[in-house]
Amino acid sequence: MIPSAVNIPLSELANSLHLDRTTFLQKYGFEKPLSNQRMIFYCRSGMRSTTASDVAKRNGYTKYGLLRILRKYLHSRTSCSILNYKGSWLEWVEKESKGSSA
Repeated sequence: MIPSAVNIPLSELANSLHLDRTTFLQKYGFEKPLSNQRMIFYCRSGMRSTTASDVAKRNGYTKYGLLRILRKYLHSRTSCSILNYKGSWLEWVEKESKGSSA
């Protein structure tokens, strides 16, 4: 996992977004994101994160930003309401290894 990332399996995402805040916290161990909170979705290659972004949008979430550490890796610096780290885990690992060898 990318440091500071939190995990909700894609198969649970839609249902988890409808849980009350207390149940969500008990189930996942972190606070339920607010519907206007920025979150960034990522996965290994970008496919599931694209689906997760769409699921969140369809369930009333308008901005995404759980992984602030990824901001420097995002391809787009626009004010887009949906952020999906398309390069995802594979790109992040590549950039981290280049950064540590410099």
